[in-house]
Amino acid sequence: MLNRKVWIIISSILIIVGVAGAINVILHGEEVMGTTNYVPWGALLAAYVFFVVSSTGLSLVSSLGHVFKFKRFEVIGKRAVLGSIITLLMGFAVIALELGNPLNMIHLLFTPNFSSAIFWMGLLYGVYLVLLCFELFYMIKDDHKKSTFLGC
Repeated sequence: MLNRKVWIIISSILIIVGVAGAINVILHGEEVMGTTNYVPWGALLAAYVFFVVSSTGLSLVSSLGHVFKFKRFEVIGKRAVLGSIITLLMGFAVIALELGNPLNMIHLLFTPNFSSAIFWMGLLYGVYLVLLCFELFYMIKDDHKKSTFLGC
């Protein structure tokens, strides 16, 4: 079994590789990921889908405890909501890299294209993120009535 120091070293190396890759995408554009007009979907979109679907799953797991009152899931409710917030933020970070320049996300806010799927995903997942943050806030304050309402 690997001890804690080895895990910290492995995690640090992976974080450095990830940051270097993100900087490479920001500096050189999306072409470094191998996407072209003929291959428009790459690893970043797959990572985005992974993170946002994981966020939805974690939110469902948390609702099993404090909405549907399954006793076994009540102990992980706060952790699941926090994990849901973190994975959703990671999904936003990945889609910001997919756009080629993270500042393009701000451009999407001020010049919305209502026929664009990415606008609606950003808007709806943004509302979902705000609701998750309020749900976690009320779970921490032990206001079960409001957290249950937001978890539905």
